[in-house]
Amino acid sequence: FEQKIAAKKALQEIQNKLNSAELEIEKAHIMTSSTDTQMEQDDITSTSQLLGPAEEDLQKTWTLIHQRQPIQDAAAQKELEAMKKRVTEAREKLKSIRDVLKRQEE
Repeated sequence: FEQKIAAKKALQEIQNKLNSAELEIEKAHIMTSSTDTQMEQDDITSTSQLLGPAEEDLQKTWTLIHQRQPIQDAAAQKELEAMKKRVTEAREKLKSIRDVLKRQEE
C-alpha cells in the first residue's frame, strides 16, 4: 500500500515538471507562430529565455521517468509511457521553435 502511495506521489512530481515544461514551450510557440514577419530582437531573446528552463524541466522529467520505470503497477506504467510520449513531443516542438528563432536571427 505504501509503495502505491509513493508511486502516485512520484508520478505527480513527474507530471508537475512536465506540465511546467509544456506550458513554457507553448508560450514560446505562440510567440514564434503569431508572426509571419521578422521578430524584434527583444522578442527573440525573451522567447529563447523561455526555452532554457523548459528544456531543463524536460530533461529532469525524462530522468525521473527512467528512474521510476520499473514500477510494478500496470496503470502507473501506462501513465509513465504516456508521459514519455509527451516529453518526446515537447522536445520536437522545442526543436522547431529553436529553428524558427534561428531563422529569425539570420
